Amino acid sequence: MGGRPPPTPKKLIREFRRKVREPVVSNKLIFFELARNGKSLHVFDMETFKGKFIILNNKRYDTESNVMIINETEINVNLIGIAGVAGSGKDTFAKLIGNVFSENGTEVNYLSFAKKLKSETAAISKKLYNIDPTNCSRDEKNLIRPLLLAHGAIMREKTEGKYWIDGIKDLFDKNKINIITDVRFCEYACDEVNWIQSNGGIIVHISRFFEENGQRIYILPDNEYEKRNDKTLNNKSDYSFSWPTDVSKQKKYSNKFLKWFVKNYIEE
Repeated sequence: MGGRPPPTPKKLIREFRRKVREPVVSNKLIFFELARNGKSLHVFDMETFKGKFIILNNKRYDTESNVMIINETEINVNLIGIAGVAGSGKDTFAKLIGNVFSENGTEVNYLSFAKKLKSETAAISKKLYNIDPTNCSRDEKNLIRPLLLAHGAIMREKTEGKYWIDGIKDLFDKNKINIITDVRFCEYACDEVNWIQSNGGIIVHISRFFEENGQRIYILPDNEYEKRNDKTLNNKSDYSFSWPTDVSKQKKYSNKFLKWFVKNYIEE
């Protein structure tokens, strides 16, 4: 609070109630309504998302909670698809934002278009290469990637992109935040991106870089399919960003996305 005494609860509530659709931001603090009567606010730090205090019926209560997304608010999006080339950090990003949702009482359902693909190719892969695509190292996965890509492409072409989407529909849970960690295609009328966005979901595109001699060097597409689709995926995404390979620096990028998500898709 910068050493200054906090504003009175009545003043905070009055300031909050003047806002209809957006939370109040003041001195790097953000105020969310907890109760629909407008008399209960939750306050947290914009930079760390750490809870500061709760105002309830004009009384202030200190808290060290990590609450960011309030259960009493309505989340207008429950489907997030994550796109980016292999190695860009899609799974890492999904876990970072998923942990925040989970910590604040919103259940998360992690989904993958490739889960069915790996399951269908498991028998032949184990027989020919002694590699189980459902449980293998990154190096092993790189060895059998041509097999996975070939089977994936054949089934996509036969069904104009619908086969792998159909494989995930029954796993979708409307009561949870569904995060799809491997959006890779946007070529057909009913493809992964189009299906997600037509069902009210959003696409997040990630690029990853490492620094060498003060220069950013980006991870490039790994195969012809990524080369064909990645630029379009980026252009059609609702939110895109580039982040560093250094894991210690990645959380601020997921936090920045969450601020954007709260502003656009959380209804007080």
